[in-house]
Amino acid sequence: MGRGISLEEWREQNGYKEKYNEGNSFKIVEEKKTKYVGNTPLKRNNNIEKSKNKVVKAPSMKVNNNFRNNSYNKNMKSPTTPYNFVPLNDVVLHPPLYEYVKDYTDNKDMQKGYKEFLLDGKKYSGYCEVDIENITPLYIGGADKKFFSDGENLCIPGSSLRGCLKNLFKVITNGTMRIDKDNPDITDKILYFRNLAGKKVDPTKQLYSNRFTYDKTYKDKDGNLKTKKASIAKAGFLVREGKQYYICRADLKVQKGDNWKVNPKNPYIYWHNEGADIFTGRMNNKKHYYQIKSPVWKDKYLIPDNVLNGYRDDKNRKGLDLLKVENPKKGTDREKFLRGAEKFDYIVPCFYVEENGIVSHFGAGPYYRIPYRESIGDHVSKDLKEAQIDFADAIFGNKECWSSRVFVEDCYLDSDKSALEKQDYAKILMGPNPTSFQFYLMPDSKKNPQHWDSSANIRGYKFYWHKKMRWQGDKNDNENMNNLIAPVKPNNHFKGKIRFENLDAVELGAFMYLFGIAEEKDICYKLGMGKSIGLGSIKLTGKFYFRDDTYYKKLFATDKKDFAKCLIEVDKQKFIEEFKIYLKSKLSPESLVSYQQRINSLKAILSIKYMMSANSEKWNSMTRYMEIGNKEDRNIVTSRTPLPTIEEVIQGLK
Repeated sequence: MGRGISLEEWREQNGYKEKYNEGNSFKIVEEKKTKYVGNTPLKRNNNIEKSKNKVVKAPSMKVNNNFRNNSYNKNMKSPTTPYNFVPLNDVVLHPPLYEYVKDYTDNKDMQKGYKEFLLDGKKYSGYCEVDIENITPLYIGGADKKFFSDGENLCIPGSSLRGCLKNLFKVITNGTMRIDKDNPDITDKILYFRNLAGKKVDPTKQLYSNRFTYDKTYKDKDGNLKTKKASIAKAGFLVREGKQYYICRADLKVQKGDNWKVNPKNPYIYWHNEGADIFTGRMNNKKHYYQIKSPVWKDKYLIPDNVLNGYRDDKNRKGLDLLKVENPKKGTDREKFLRGAEKFDYIVPCFYVEENGIVSHFGAGPYYRIPYRESIGDHVSKDLKEAQIDFADAIFGNKECWSSRVFVEDCYLDSDKSALEKQDYAKILMGPNPTSFQFYLMPDSKKNPQHWDSSANIRGYKFYWHKKMRWQGDKNDNENMNNLIAPVKPNNHFKGKIRFENLDAVELGAFMYLFGIAEEKDICYKLGMGKSIGLGSIKLTGKFYFRDDTYYKKLFATDKKDFAKCLIEVDKQKFIEEFKIYLKSKLSPESLVSYQQRINSLKAILSIKYMMSANSEKWNSMTRYMEIGNKEDRNIVTSRTPLPTIEEVIQGLK
């Protein structure tokens, strides 16, 4: 396993004890004559068929509820990550515009209400002069992975700054958390999991067993009846007819074999006259491989699009990708077992579960990764997901009804000196890995981790800790993982403007609050790429100006040597107080307490004082990705120890 792979990712990929080869490639070997003779297959098809009804039984959510109450976990250290979460709000704060549009569902009516709002009461227009100082190296990718520019000058694109500000704006204004096809706040993706050899403290071990296995009765060599867990998956062939995928049922033989055959370096499919053998790759103590034969081509089970898409989107699956097998067995081949399959242009062996002729899920081996029943979006309260107008909709735009009233321009580097660091390979950047549910979901009151089929809510908005560290890494053998970059050196300044049109006092105060927080001592925002490796800490300041009453009447200045600016500098604090008064009038006392706690958490994770302190080395250690080669780290992850809160991380430093 190469450098840069996070332990949480490794754990999900490898089921704790399974050790797959890094490569995903596999080979197809064709042989006209079978070489497998003399092996007596285990008889399991009938038992699997009888267990079909098990797939629709939901396991009890109360199973093993207090599993963490043991001495091993009482002494367990906390996991470390370069990120943490600001909790979600309990309610949505509606902007003043909401009162004008709340009774409408038709877009034209909402547009009418929006126009009434603009004409009712005083509105403000002007711009903010923005200054951005990068406290740590800053990298925003442009053409050919060079720092973003307009062709001549280095700059921060307005879209990047807008995204940063809008995300923070959602937090400070108690925004919605929508599942929206065009502009989602959170994905509705369904994740996949497998847990064969995990520790008992992992709640998915019991969940996987309940949902995907049954008790199989068999006789041992002495004739005694015994039971063991066996997969409910059946064997078949995944086929494609036109653009539609199906699975045709087939027979299965579980064959014994030599270790070199059962545990190949890479998984592969072996074709022969009777069917196909699947070798799923290395795994400790594996003694069998799977022979799939005698397909019934006329019995086709439909694979719905959502099942296909879910399989494609499972980024943590390793080994055989059944939808991307090179040179799959074609229906035009002349092997005996393929007679009747001429209409299929794609055929690969597989395992699957179906109900009423519809495939629920499928995989390359009998113990494949299966989907949770709940999506990520199911772990957000309905109050935050329902259709309603929030502050972000009001000022950043509602696609169907009105456009944005905030316009973020590019911010240009304010320096003539050489501002770029020496080009080098960046450390490998890990993407989000929500399969590590103990990090992304709220634990219960006893600090027990909750999986994605529990009723737990997500932890909240994800932010990265500030830290100073080397961003440079080593060149990786996998060229696709190499990222050769040259960030802007620390303590450079970018300058630009943010224009705003027709904001009322409360909306403007909410927007100014973004700058009010940013200008507090030790507070920095994060921008650009490489946040987890210390890049992108920025100090944001802004001066606000209003257009005065002569803006459209006066072209030249008094001396007529220049254009008239017709601008008035504004005290931000006055409007920020307007927003805070509005906030207090709309939220209940309980929600106000929750709001202030969230703002405190936000400021804590935005603070740079920890990375600037004498304990900066300890801080970097406390906010790192855990390593697969570290036994203690591995124990923390395999025990599913929940992520500490922002406050708990800071307390650990003290």
